Amino acid sequence: MASAHRSRGLCCSSPGNPWLTAALVLSSAAILFLGVYAVLETLGLTPGS
Repeated sequence: MASAHRSRGLCCSSPGNPWLTAALVLSSAAILFLGVYAVLETLGLTPGS
C-alpha cells in the first residue's frame, strides 16, 4: 500500500513534465542502488573485495 501510494504521488506530482518524473525515478533508483552497494561493501560481499 505504501509503495502504491508513493508511485501514485510521484506520477501525479508532475503531470505535465515527464522528464522531471523520469529524473526523480532515476535518482531514487540510483540512491537505492548506491545504498545497497554500500551495505554489501561494508559486509564484504562485493566482487571487488
